[in-house]
Amino acid sequence: MGMLNIPAKEFLETWAAFENARRIAGEQRGTIATAAQRDYVVAMLCKLNGHCNYMGLTTSAALSKKLLSWLSDQANHRTSTPGGGYTMPKEPPLPDFESVYKYLQDIGEQIDREMHPIRFPVAPLQKSQFLDRDKLFGEKVFTIFEESRGDIQNAGNCIALGLNNAAVFHLMCVVKRGLRKMASDLGVTSAKPNLPIDKGTWNEVIRALQDAVNAQTTRTNVAGTAKLDLCSEMLIEFRAIEHLWRNNVMHTRANYNDTEAENACHHVERFMKKLAEL
Repeated sequence: MGMLNIPAKEFLETWAAFENARRIAGEQRGTIATAAQRDYVVAMLCKLNGHCNYMGLTTSAALSKKLLSWLSDQANHRTSTPGGGYTMPKEPPLPDFESVYKYLQDIGEQIDREMHPIRFPVAPLQKSQFLDRDKLFGEKVFTIFEESRGDIQNAGNCIALGLNNAAVFHLMCVVKRGLRKMASDLGVTSAKPNLPIDKGTWNEVIRALQDAVNAQTTRTNVAGTAKLDLCSEMLIEFRAIEHLWRNNVMHTRANYNDTEAENACHHVERFMKKLAEL
C-alpha cells in the first residue's frame, strides 16, 4: 500500500514551477527578488524537496534544502560582532537573483543526473480506476474483510500497471481470507484432525466447510435455510475460483493478459460482496 505517492500531474506541475523559477532568475540576474518572488521559490522548493527525498535523489534533496534554508531561515544570515557574538536579522533578507539562479542551475543539473536511471511505472488512463483504491471492492467489503485491504489495493495497483499475474495472486489471497472468514462464521476451526484452518489447503478447508454445512440438517427458519443455501453456493464458487485461477497462478501454469486479470478482479469483487452478506 502507498505504492504510488507522487501522481504524475503533481510532479510535472512542480517541475514546471521549478523551470519557471529558473527562467525568471536567469532573466533578472543583477536584481533583488521581491518578497512575492522569494515566497514563490520557497513554496516550489518545499514540494521539489519532497519529491527528491521520495525518489531517493539524495544530492538533489540536499541542494534544494540548502537553498530553501538560505531563503527562509534568518540564521543563515547572521553576522559576527566585535565582542565575539553575532547579530541576526528578524527575517531573511530578500535574495539576489544571481545567487538564486546559480543555485537553481546546480539543482537542475543534479536532478537531471540523478533521475537518469529512474523509470516511472505508468498507469494508463483507462486503468486509473484501479490505481491506489483502498475501497476497490466497496465499503462493505472494506469494513468486513479488514485483513484483505492490502491485497485488494495491491491487486488494483498491479492491474493498473500491467502486472497481471501478480494481480491474480493478490486476488487469490483475498479469496483465501474470505474462505477463512467463512470457516469462522460456521465455527469450523480445523481443516482436518489436528490441522488448523490456516494450515489447510484450499481443498481441505472447502471439504471441512461442506461437511459443516451438510451437518446442519435442521432448518428451523427461513433465514437459517437461506444462509445455508448461500454457504453452499459460496463453496461451489470457491471450487470454481480454485480451478480457474488459484491453482494456475500458484503453480505457475498461466500467464494472464490485461483482460483476463480485469475479469478475475471483477469476478472476485462480486464474490466478496456476496460473501460479505453471510
